[in-house]
Amino acid sequence: KSPRCAAMLAEPVLKPQLKTRDLKPGFGAEILGVNLARADDATLAAVVDTFHRNGAIALRQQSMTPDDLVRFVSAFGTPEGHTMSQYTLPGHPLVYVLSNRVENGRPVGAHYDGLGWHTDYSYKPEPVMCTMLYCVQAPPEGADTLLADGVAAFNELPPERQEALQKLKLHHSYQHFMATREHHRAELTEEQKAANPDVIHPLIRTHPA
Repeated sequence: KSPRCAAMLAEPVLKPQLKTRDLKPGFGAEILGVNLARADDATLAAVVDTFHRNGAIALRQQSMTPDDLVRFVSAFGTPEGHTMSQYTLPGHPLVYVLSNRVENGRPVGAHYDGLGWHTDYSYKPEPVMCTMLYCVQAPPEGADTLLADGVAAFNELPPERQEALQKLKLHHSYQHFMATREHHRAELTEEQKAANPDVIHPLIRTHPA
C-alpha cells in the first residue's frame, strides 16, 4: 500500500456530538455542557470543528488555570506569542492580559487593545486562525466583545462587486498602526520593528477549513 492509501485506511478519531445553539441565526455557536479544563482530546477536537463550521464559538461558565488555557488554545494549532510581551502573564508567555487595572503603579495588562474593528495579527505574514478570550473579571457593562460576520457581508454583495474585491490586496503595517491609532500610541523598539515588517495580504481570504 502507498503511504496515501495507508493514511486513508487509518482508524478515524471518534469525536463526540456536542450540544450547541446559535449565537445569531447563521453565525456562531454556543457550546453547552463542556468543561474545558477536564475535556479529553476528542472533545477538544469537536470544539475546534464546531468553531470551523460556525465562525465563532462561546463556552460559558468556565474555570481554567493558565495551563488549561494554553492546552485549549493548542487544540487549534501552535499558539502564537504576542508582540507586546510586557503584558503577558508572568510565567505564562503565551497568555496575554487585557486589563484596565493598575497595581503598584504598573498596569496589570494592556488597556487599549481591541478598540475599533480589526483582525488580530493581520500584520503578520500568516495571520492567526483565531483569538480566544477568557474572561476572569468584567464590569456589568462596557466590556463587550463585538464580532462581525465577514462571510455574510461578502455574500450579500452582488457578484460583480465580489469579483472586483477578489482582486484587491491590502498593505498591513504594525508600525504605522501603533504610531497612529487613537489610543495609547507607541514607538516600537528596533527589535519589534524587525520582527513585524510590513506585509501584503489579499482583501478577501478563504478560510482554510
